[in-house]
Amino acid sequence: MNNQDQYFRKLQRDGIYHYAHLMANGTPPVCEVINSLNADPVIEHREYDLSKPGDRIDLKAFSEDWDPISVVEYKKAFGEATSGDFKVYIDGKSQV
Repeated sequence: MNNQDQYFRKLQRDGIYHYAHLMANGTPPVCEVINSLNADPVIEHREYDLSKPGDRIDLKAFSEDWDPISVVEYKKAFGEATSGDFKVYIDGKSQV
């Protein structure tokens, strides 16, 4: 597995992208996704428990479905998403 954090984007519609920051070597590994399809952007964190069968990071899906980007592009998207109101979900649960 890659030692470095990896950054991706995926076109959703009308020039709106999802952005992902994959921290595969963390304990636990985490994928942070910026979803800007709603009026208030959503920052989603998913932690992976690699000891569970089926809870794995599908790097092939990222490489096939997402375009790699630079950390600079990701940080710009994160800054824009968090510059106003936004929501945070961790493992599917809203953080209020």
